[in-house]
Amino acid sequence: MEIASLLIYYYTFNKMDARSHVIVGWIYFIAAWLSLFLIDGIISFMLTPGRWVETKSFWDGFFNPSFVPSLFFRTFVALSLAGIYASSRPLGFKTMR
Repeated sequence: MEIASLLIYYYTFNKMDARSHVIVGWIYFIAAWLSLFLIDGIISFMLTPGRWVETKSFWDGFFNPSFVPSLFFRTFVALSLAGIYASSRPLGFKTMR
């Protein structure tokens, strides 16, 4: 869903009405954040398996001690990078197009 919405967003940039374009953008945002959520659960499990070592429960492994801090940090970094990019656009920096 993430890749499909990204492709729709990109290839219909000037062809779609503004409301539909914003909806596709929000769908992409939600899908990308859910991807971050899933990948962060896997990566943080590899760093700190938590109670999974004792219980072997999927949920104990996925929602381990470093999951929430890592998720907040990665979300903050992603939003910060997006903000830096958005604020640099009016300054006239060229993109890779």
